[in-house]
Amino acid sequence: MRNDYNQFRTKGVHVICIFGQKQSVVAKYVEEEKIPFPMLIDESRNVIKQFDVFHTIGIDAFRIAYPSLFLVNPKGKISFVYVGSNQYDRPSKEVIEVEIDKLRHEIG
Repeated sequence: MRNDYNQFRTKGVHVICIFGQKQSVVAKYVEEEKIPFPMLIDESRNVIKQFDVFHTIGIDAFRIAYPSLFLVNPKGKISFVYVGSNQYDRPSKEVIEVEIDKLRHEIG
């Protein structure tokens, strides 16, 4: 997402990331990885639980969110959801672009 951020911005897409981690962990990650978009911190994990992406325990994760993508239209309605099956499962750039184009076509 970081590498494609500017391309998505030119399409009018705003990227926001929600981390179910402590602020110190997120701050270090943002600094080290040079993340250009806003990072919201959900230490209590209430938001990721409400979106049903909280992963209690598994082989590859413990008390963390599955990697997920939600596209929200200008009216605030979720128009696309992708929830990874593990910590490495994310939608491809091509899938994201197709869904963004569908959304842009919907809103005309």
